[in-house]
This record gives sequence, structure tokens and C-alpha cells, in this order.
Amino acid sequence: MFKRIWALFQARNIESIRDRSSLIWNIFFPLALLVGFSVFFSGQGKVQYQIGVVGQWQQQSDWQPLWNTPYLSFDHYRVAKQAEGHLARHQLDLVVDPSHNRYWVNPKSPKSVMAEKVLEAVVKVPLTAAKLSSQPIRYVDWFLPGVLGMNVMFSGLWGVGYAIVRYRKNGVLKRLSATPVRPIEFLLAQVCSRLVLIMAITVILFICATLFLHLTMRGSVLVLFVIFMLGATSMISLGLLLASRSKSEELTAGLVNLISWPMMFLSQVWFSLEGAPHWLKYLADLLPLTQVIHSARQQMLYGTMTTTDWLGLAYVAVFTVVCLALGAWRFRWR
Repeated sequence: MFKRIWALFQARNIESIRDRSSLIWNIFFPLALLVGFSVFFSGQGKVQYQIGVVGQWQQQSDWQPLWNTPYLSFDHYRVAKQAEGHLARHQLDLVVDPSHNRYWVNPKSPKSVMAEKVLEAVVKVPLTAAKLSSQPIRYVDWFLPGVLGMNVMFSGLWGVGYAIVRYRKNGVLKRLSATPVRPIEFLLAQVCSRLVLIMAITVILFICATLFLHLTMRGSVLVLFVIFMLGATSMISLGLLLASRSKSEELTAGLVNLISWPMMFLSQVWFSLEGAPHWLKYLADLLPLTQVIHSARQQMLYGTMTTTDWLGLAYVAVFTVVCLALGAWRFRWR
């Protein structure tokens, strides 16, 4: 009996082999993800206060007790204005300028007030204080652009990738190859059709969230729409590139997971990378979803777009064109 079972196991068809590959993927990927995030976000202890440091700070010996205080995290800024903006938006608990023996505190933030007490206790030099205040940003206001961006990502990658692979397996693309339609024309048609659906869903989600949650919207709704439309186009183009040659749904699913999961965690959908290592921030900035979500948050929460934000959107546009060009070049009907 065991020999027959073993023979049947060895003689499984190609679908069983794919199932085994899928099983290996489902085991390996969560383990790799767990190990990766344990390295990314490992630390010596939980940070209690996030402090922004302006200018030169290591040369100030009077401030050395503050640098040695445990459970404090320091972010360095070249321009005080940027640090002040983060403090006013409750992204920092305190801003210090050791070169001029001054600091900024937000009296509407309990953590900022406590961080000021820590500063006064450990730094024994006369300090000049300045107060900044603004209304705190609710987490739901900060979270919504991430949710919309995640919806755009999954709709673009999964919707297009699976559709193209099914067309290829069912022989639809084989029949289309006999027509005058070129690959770039077919891909552009897929982009337009999927884009209409994704943007309709995004608009409905945004309207419902605004009505029921009273979300903050300080910028232009039209600019926000263009930002998400650009993000949706980039995700659709990436999905088309992944499915340009594949005829296996299992392989396509693995590739989409490999792309979408890092973006879901590193593109600041759920949480900010403010206290993450600098190399991880640089890696996250290379992901197109990061630029889309950051620009959307800037438009919704602050109503302004910096030069860096516009450059990030330009990067997303270039990324989209490259993915479409590579997808058209690699595309096979059969």
C-alpha cells in the first residue's frame, strides 16, 4: 500500500507540482517577512520621546547628558523650519538647537511637555524656549491616504495580473494575436479600463469616509484625485509587466505578493517610518506607493506640496512609463 501511495505521489501531474510550489511559497514568504521585520524594527528598547535636533550637536559637551539619556530618539534636521513643522503637527515631541541653546515645545502635546521636563533636568545651561501649537492630527486622518493607496495597489496588481494570465491560458490572447492589435495598444486599453474602475472605487471610499468620519481636507480635491490616478496607473503598469510573459497563475501570485507585501509595510500605510533606520527610509522612498501616499497626505492634511513631493510624483510618472515600455517589449500573445 505504501509503495502505491509513493508511486502516485511521484506521478502527480503538473497541477500538483504547482500546489507544492504554492505550499513552499506560503511557508517561506511569511518566515522571510518575519525575519526581515525583526531586523528592520529591532531596537534596544521602546522610544518614549522623539526629539528633533537642528544644526551641529555632537560638539556641544553641555548637551551630552541629553544624548546619553535612554529611551530618547533623535532626528537631525538642517533647517529649523522643517523641524518646527513636525513639532506643530505632533510628529516630534521636542525640537532642540544646541548651537544656540534653545528649544521648541508644543504645549498642546502631553508628550512634548514631559520631554521639556526631561530636557530641563539633564541640560544644565540657560535655555531659550519657544512655543508652537496647532491642532493634533487624528490617526484616522493620517490613515485614510494609506488605505486608499493600499486599495489602489491591490486593485492594480491583482486585477490586471490575474486577468492577463487567464486570457493567455484560455487562448484569448492567441486569438488577438491574429488581429492588427499591437501589444502596446492592448496594454493601454487594459490600463484605461482598470483605471476607470479603480478611481470609481477610490472616489466612493473617499466620499463615504469624509461623510461619516469628518476627515480633514485642507488641500485641493482635484490634485488629490490626480495623485491617486497617477498611483493607480503606476500599479496597473507594474501588474502588466509582471504578467507580460507568465502563463502560470501561481507564479503571478507569487510575484505580486513579493512586490505588494513590502510596499504595504514600508510605504507607511499603517505606521510612520519616522524613527526607522535611514537606510530603510531610502529603500522605502524607492517604492512608488510611498511617494503617492506621502503626496496624498501632504495634500489632505497640510494643503501644501513641496518640491520634494513634486519630484516624487515625477519619479512615479517615470516609473509608470518604464513599466509600460518594458511590458510592451516583453509581452507575448502565446
